[in-house]
Amino acid sequence: MRGCGCMVLPVLASVLAMALVVFLMFRPIDEVPPPVVPEAAASFDRKLAGLMAGPGGTGEVAFAEQELNAKLAQTLTSAPSASPLKSIFVRLRPENRMTAVGLAEVMGRPVGGIAELRLVSEGGVSVTIESARIGALPLPVGLFTQFVFPMMQSAGISPPTPSAMPATIKSARTDGANLILSGR
Repeated sequence: MRGCGCMVLPVLASVLAMALVVFLMFRPIDEVPPPVVPEAAASFDRKLAGLMAGPGGTGEVAFAEQELNAKLAQTLTSAPSASPLKSIFVRLRPENRMTAVGLAEVMGRPVGGIAELRLVSEGGVSVTIESARIGALPLPVGLFTQFVFPMMQSAGISPPTPSAMPATIKSARTDGANLILSGR
């Protein structure tokens, strides 16, 4: 009988730890998607086309947060209905930083994810995930990308990888209000 108690404690601790993880994962996030202005998605498309059509794809264009979020929402609405990703938006920060927020449905429950991103323009543009969490649960970046990137792809949104950025984009930066892209 004595040996039985030794086995119960580790199992009980594992069950409690798993319950805590599930509780933290399904805990609501405090971010609310901004209102979507359809004209802003069209503005995004026009600006990007203008940058790409410039001589050799040169020039610079600034996208407001509203334009970025409208384009993300437009992309998401054209995604297959089976996609678990229901909403995605960004908050622009100064010094080449952004906060990306996604809302998904997992096991019939809403789950929010937040990633702190940094733009890197060294020989091309890429995005570095500096920190991530799902619900209130902080996650290692690698685990976060394994969970979130397939959801993004199922919704028709390219994950933030160097290959997702057109080769004609030379640099990207944020000023807190705009995402500024420069062509080659």
